[in-house]
Amino acid sequence: MKVLRYLAKPAVVFATGIAVLFLAMVLVWCIPDEWVAGRQRESLALFDENGNEQEWPFAREGDGWEWIFTHARGAQLDNGTDRTMILNVTSDASGEGVSVFYKAMDCNDYARYWHGYLLFLRPMMLFLSYMQIRYLYMFLYMLLGAAVMLRINRNFGNRMTYLWVFCCCFIYPVILPFSLQYSSVFFIMMGAVLAADRVYESGDPQRTGIFFMILGMLTSYFDFLTAPLLTLGVPLLYLLLLRLERCGSESFGRNMADMALGTAMWGGAYFGCWAMKWILAGPILRRNVIQDGLSSAVNRTVTAYHTSTGYDTGSLRAIAMNLFAILPPGITGAHWKGILCAALFLALILLAVFVRFHAGRRELKAALPFAVVACYPFVWFAAVSQHTGIHYVFTYRMELITLLGAAIAYVKSIRIRRTTGSGGDARDARDPKRGTDGSVR
Repeated sequence: MKVLRYLAKPAVVFATGIAVLFLAMVLVWCIPDEWVAGRQRESLALFDENGNEQEWPFAREGDGWEWIFTHARGAQLDNGTDRTMILNVTSDASGEGVSVFYKAMDCNDYARYWHGYLLFLRPMMLFLSYMQIRYLYMFLYMLLGAAVMLRINRNFGNRMTYLWVFCCCFIYPVILPFSLQYSSVFFIMMGAVLAADRVYESGDPQRTGIFFMILGMLTSYFDFLTAPLLTLGVPLLYLLLLRLERCGSESFGRNMADMALGTAMWGGAYFGCWAMKWILAGPILRRNVIQDGLSSAVNRTVTAYHTSTGYDTGSLRAIAMNLFAILPPGITGAHWKGILCAALFLALILLAVFVRFHAGRRELKAALPFAVVACYPFVWFAAVSQHTGIHYVFTYRMELITLLGAAIAYVKSIRIRRTTGSGGDARDARDPKRGTDGSVR
């Protein structure tokens, strides 16, 4: 009975959330198509018939297989998907008997996704074109980014703020607001970081679970399989770091519990929300949406030679492609020996620093949850290898979790102190209220 009472609140929140998301999608389709058709035509004129997919802010045009490794594929704007999103602003379904419920669930015969981006895109296209929405997203992205950095600086200081910015630079943050597809998951992620303080201050595990459940539902609703784990990994690392900063080595047990709880609740809500779309859409559309969804899911996770691509889509290739996407412009497949040597040299330096300055066993144990979370993206790459092996140009951004998790784990595992000539701590020597034995006078 105690377990049932504990699960009752999350179940009510999940059911209420599904009802709200469903009704919101229906309401947004109450806007007549002709009201948004003008801005839609104006926006589609910016694309060619292929969606102008070759938009490379950090590269040039080129042909051949070597092109994949020659330039910064991670800087590509996926305008083909943006064009699809704009096409979905109006419905192809028309005639008598076609209700707003049908349009909301069908979304131009693309029923396996929620298409939650339409919740904002359709109202915005009453007044704004695609280029104007990009401009608006730039402001919103910069404001949220500044708010996140201020929050990190307030809680963890300058060093962790610089670490955050350094890790973000590897995923080409300057192009994110110029893509409708990319923006959703990053807006959710940054909003979650800003809301995480209240979750931590509550000290309630149930509230933590509900927090990650809501994030999983929102990701399933708005995201187009861009980099979904970001809404789990980054807020989770933030919460773990809050507890580590305030509880020190005593944080290990609670952090491991929160990591398991947050991951389970996010995963259950993410896949559960997606499944609810298939269940709700089937009776309304009078076709087997569940079968279509499951077929697509199996297709995305297959780890063998894939006939539609003509090459292997296994786990190792997916991981390799996502790792290559994070490299700077100009690096080619021919440079793999140099990259490997540089990586080994850096690893040896970090290992030497660790051996010389590593913290005690309790501090090392407290850093373990961050190392575990850092592995999450590679589990996703391997599990959804068909999708991540093809669309690595945007799925690689989940490696931000790896960069942050590994960097935090390493920084918290070493302990470097500046000393004075007498061997005392420099901070103690400057503090007139602190004695040589560390006690406060």
